[in-house]
Amino acid sequence: MINCRNRRPAGAPSSALALALAAGLGLGMALAPLSAQAHSYTLGKLAIGHLWAKPAAKGADAVVYAPIFNMDSSAATLVGASSPVAGKTLLRDGTDGADKVLDAIPLPPGKPVALAPWRAHIVLSNLKKTLKKGDAVDLDLDFGAAGKISVAVEIEDEASD
Repeated sequence: MINCRNRRPAGAPSSALALALAAGLGLGMALAPLSAQAHSYTLGKLAIGHLWAKPAAKGADAVVYAPIFNMDSSAATLVGASSPVAGKTLLRDGTDGADKVLDAIPLPPGKPVALAPWRAHIVLSNLKKTLKKGDAVDLDLDFGAAGKISVAVEIEDEASD
């Protein structure tokens, strides 16, 4: 008799990778509204979960929320973002009530990072138009050496339980 207990099918992720992916997906699901969890992106070994922002008036700011998971063995960095709907797009830090502009958002290897109000996040500043529930806006993310990717930010109410 052959012992197959410790064998995994070809192409199946290792248990560490499966656990890391599950953690990243769990974080994304916790941060994303239930109505729109299907929007996600990959850039090399970066997994970008559902991106969303609350409705906001023309001239105001909108904060972009999303989980990002760096599945690489080396660090990556979000070095910039831009959107045609914003007068300016900023990387900001909200840790401990701070509100300072960042040059970059570090993405440690093997760990999910949540873009959230109480942490580092993206701000679409001086909006050129009102963002209404149901809208989607383009956002270009620049990960430096890892590359650039165009994504859609869904405009939604807050995540609910």
